[in-house]
Amino acid sequence: MDFSLYREGTLRRRIDSRLRITGCKDYLEYVSYLNRNPNEYDRLIEAVTINVTEFFRNPETFLAIQQKVIPEIIKQKPEDSNQLQKSVRNPPRPSATPPVEGNFLPKADPPLAERNLGTRTYAPLLGGVREAGGGAEDDRRRLLQVAHSKKTIRAWCAGTSYGEETYSVAILFLQLFQGKNADYDVKILGTDIDPDCIAKAKTGLYEPSHLKAVGKDILDGYFSRDGNNYRVNGEVRQLTEFKPHNLISDKPFENLDLILCRNVVIYFTKPLQEFVCNMFVKCLKPGGFLVLGKVESLGGYAQGLFETVDNKERIYRKV
Repeated sequence: MDFSLYREGTLRRRIDSRLRITGCKDYLEYVSYLNRNPNEYDRLIEAVTINVTEFFRNPETFLAIQQKVIPEIIKQKPEDSNQLQKSVRNPPRPSATPPVEGNFLPKADPPLAERNLGTRTYAPLLGGVREAGGGAEDDRRRLLQVAHSKKTIRAWCAGTSYGEETYSVAILFLQLFQGKNADYDVKILGTDIDPDCIAKAKTGLYEPSHLKAVGKDILDGYFSRDGNNYRVNGEVRQLTEFKPHNLISDKPFENLDLILCRNVVIYFTKPLQEFVCNMFVKCLKPGGFLVLGKVESLGGYAQGLFETVDNKERIYRKV
């Protein structure tokens, strides 16, 4: 792991804390300690990549996202809610529709439950009818119409730590949809450089201390008790995905509607801050939103490619 572009003062403070804990007098002795104790490398990395987080940390920021960001993302999506109903009422003729290449459907999708209605067959999953004899290919086309008719929303929480921020964003979307999210294909990706953090995030299990800012309605609606802890419900977890990712060296993601990268770039040198902000420009769709930490700001040429949505909460929109 390369920390050469991290702020020197930050690195020194983190390393000094490990010197005190291990009883080393100076850096030379600490290097010797590292060589004798390989497990110390993990503790050092954990000290440098600080994981201070909780659900809805800085509630005012999430309130701004709820009021100023998510509704605008929804407005950007095409008004095609009737597209599926139209395609079901007027299905394309098989002879006029070329086979669709590629696997766009989950491998675990169950077969359609169908029942015969005279010369027609009813497909409950789609709520429509097709002439008998259409076969599996007709079902496949119709399922692809369902997938393509959905409005895609993609968000990225970079430096998600144990996943609380990613799940918090998912809950905001579910609150807005209020159970009417069938028209939307939402996926919030949470990434972190620490694989152990990602492993914990995937479990969705948290101690009560991580939910201090969570109200009773959210706690009852989106969590369940698991012993002395709380587990995120499946409805929330279905909208999320977690993977290890190095913000500096790994390939970035594309076509995003929203990026949250809070309290991460503050630890980088100015050139690295500018590099990351410029990368975010390329990751976002036109009109996409970027949320930084409260003491962070845009750098590089990215400053001229965003408009400020909320200066206090460091929310920007790509122009």
